[in-house]
Amino acid sequence: MVIFPVIVLAVGNKSDREDRCVSTEEAKQLADDLKISFVETSAKDNCNVEQVSIFVRIVVIIIIIFIAASELSVE
Repeated sequence: MVIFPVIVLAVGNKSDREDRCVSTEEAKQLADDLKISFVETSAKDNCNVEQVSIFVRIVVIIIIIFIAASELSVE
C-alpha cells in the first residue's frame, strides 16, 4: 500500500483589491495555525501567478509519480 502525501497551499486571490473579505494578516495567521503554506496572487498585477502555476505542476508530477509507484508495488 502506498501512502500519498498531502500537499496544501492556501492561495489568496485578487491581492490587488482593497475591498477584500480576508486580510493578508488573517490569511497568514490561518495558514500558520493550520501549518500550511500561504501565498497571495493577483493576475491584474501579475503577482505570484507563475509561482502558483509552477507549484501546481510540481504537485501534479508528484501525484503521477506516486500513482506509478503504487501500480508497481508488489504486496
